[in-house]
Amino acid sequence: MQTSYFSTNGRWLLVVLLLLAVAPIGCRQSVRMSEAAAAGSTVDESGKIPAKSFFGNPLFSQVKLSPNGRRVAVLLSRNESEAILSIDLQTGERVGLALLERSDASHSLASLRLSRMGWASDDTVVMSMSKAGSARGIKIRSTVLFASDVRNPRAIALGEDWPYASFKQFQDLIIDYLPDEPDRIMVNWFGAARLVEVSASRLRASIIERKGVGGWGTDHKHKVRVGFSGQRYNTEFGVWGRVTEDDRIERLVKWDPLSVDETGMGFYFAGFSDDPKIIYVFSERETGRFALYEFDLQAKKMGRLVFGHPKYEVDSINTSAVDGRLLAVHYTGKKSLVHFVDDEYRRLWEPIHEQFAGSTVTVVSTDLRETRSIFAVSASDEPPTYYLLNHRSGASKRLFRARPTLDGQILSKMEPIEYRARDGLMIEGYVTRPSGVTGPSAAIVMPHGGPFVRDVSGWDPVVQFLVSRGFTVLQPNYRGSTGYGRKFREAGYKQFGRAMQDDITDGVRWLIDQGIADPARIGIYGGSYGGYAALQGLVSTPDLYAAGASYAGFTDVVRLLNDESVYGYDAANKVLIGSRWTDRDFLAEISPAFHADKIRVPVLLAHGTDDPTVHIRHTDGMATALEEAGAEFELYRYFGETHGFLDERSRIDFYQKLGDFFERHLHPNPAHIARPVKMAGAAR
Repeated sequence: MQTSYFSTNGRWLLVVLLLLAVAPIGCRQSVRMSEAAAAGSTVDESGKIPAKSFFGNPLFSQVKLSPNGRRVAVLLSRNESEAILSIDLQTGERVGLALLERSDASHSLASLRLSRMGWASDDTVVMSMSKAGSARGIKIRSTVLFASDVRNPRAIALGEDWPYASFKQFQDLIIDYLPDEPDRIMVNWFGAARLVEVSASRLRASIIERKGVGGWGTDHKHKVRVGFSGQRYNTEFGVWGRVTEDDRIERLVKWDPLSVDETGMGFYFAGFSDDPKIIYVFSERETGRFALYEFDLQAKKMGRLVFGHPKYEVDSINTSAVDGRLLAVHYTGKKSLVHFVDDEYRRLWEPIHEQFAGSTVTVVSTDLRETRSIFAVSASDEPPTYYLLNHRSGASKRLFRARPTLDGQILSKMEPIEYRARDGLMIEGYVTRPSGVTGPSAAIVMPHGGPFVRDVSGWDPVVQFLVSRGFTVLQPNYRGSTGYGRKFREAGYKQFGRAMQDDITDGVRWLIDQGIADPARIGIYGGSYGGYAALQGLVSTPDLYAAGASYAGFTDVVRLLNDESVYGYDAANKVLIGSRWTDRDFLAEISPAFHADKIRVPVLLAHGTDDPTVHIRHTDGMATALEEAGAEFELYRYFGETHGFLDERSRIDFYQKLGDFFERHLHPNPAHIARPVKMAGAAR
């Protein structure tokens, strides 16, 4: 047994949001900066690409255009600090709007983080800061709002005097930044019941009160016309709507997304159209896969099918900020794809997609007049790079690279695969192999969390890091994964540790049969549900794996469902997992903590001490069970971390330990380990 408490003593010398006034970022200065130098070294002491290159905070992120398209705001992270900059795209002038400085780098964990931002006007950026807190003895994260103006850059706290401010967990549930009203933004305030407008100093007006409405949507004219919500402690979902802001808002649908009765199928709100009587919704009622439909608010009935794919589900849509017309529909097959609806939009963006063929192009931000856009280009072997597109000329130029230390490094492409499970169901997934590998290699299967989500082809730092260490990585979209339709999703209901686990096992056996994986050197790793699946794999197929690791995985399903603060939805649990009242024996059978004596290989366990989603007692209980069974294991407890890492130092530390763990036990071929290319820092 090896136990580590990732913590070093220290204290904050300075934790404050303030005007950034120090070089090299500067305030009202035009600065040229080496991205690579700012991000750090490209080689670690072992001669490999360092974990920090994959898991440190991205150098640039959250890139947003101002409403007039003149400025861009960006979050810059480096040297234990996060800063928000405004950059004038015409003059190059940079203004530091706010800095979250962690002056004492030895402090155990960063409890504060800049989490969201947007332009409230052409000159003012609204940002939120995430911080640790507690409610009724439960550790939580909460957010507070700040604003800073380019003309007078100093971060001012908002909402300190709002009603119930001391009880409200989130201030940054922003519905609309209201760019035409520079003194206001629109937020969801105090739970599901109230929608308010907020100025920089006080609560301005209550607009709508509707019990059970948790989210709101505004159209391209910034009018509130749709509400949507699920009900606590049951599985009902509702959508409300109206044609004009003067109309009374009425319920459009009330349905149970988990019902197996197809006559009860409803829809989710997707977006507004250019016709106030029509909204777009996602529904699976006709094809069993979520497709895009029109819904008539006046007649209160479903309209025509706009777009649906014969195999995959629709993800999202783009609409115009100028007139509200539908521009494009997005869906995910073996990779992310776009279906253009508007011809003008197609003429603008199709050449960009062709220019970056093989990569994913994502529109990040567009000004209100639709003259400029920021878009990101990424791929499975390419971290995001941000570009500025001029709509009139069609010309684009690079702005920022998220991870410049990985530029030019030898990374690997995800390859889509499919295999047949033991009961005949086809399972899709992805395999990523080290560069130049042809025969069987050390491999790691990485089941996704959720579990009712899916893996997609794209930039995944965990995959690329493990591949750089010489491992082939398999990501199976086992039954229950979303994106493949209702029947595939429902095939995973009440199949934790059973058919869902069999799909993962069958994927590993497929790797072996295809000559991709060495059967003596296979590991399994995941986080959250993926962590559970990793441990359950070690229990149910003890001879298949040589090592396994779990981050924040639950290990006792009965205990999980007994956690009223998160999973006390028995109506949903009966359908998805099982009842904590009537299925306790079955749930115990699929709980790894009750079967640690079956595990025969080394295990790595890690968990954040402040995880509100899966309590750390799941990992502690697993560690106790492994110790009593005499198993070999390592335990790492990350103080202050939640369900996922907040502090890049703990994230880097964990994945470095994870890579070392699998290298010790799976013995990858040294020739398969990526050797970094040293890059000279070139000025941007």
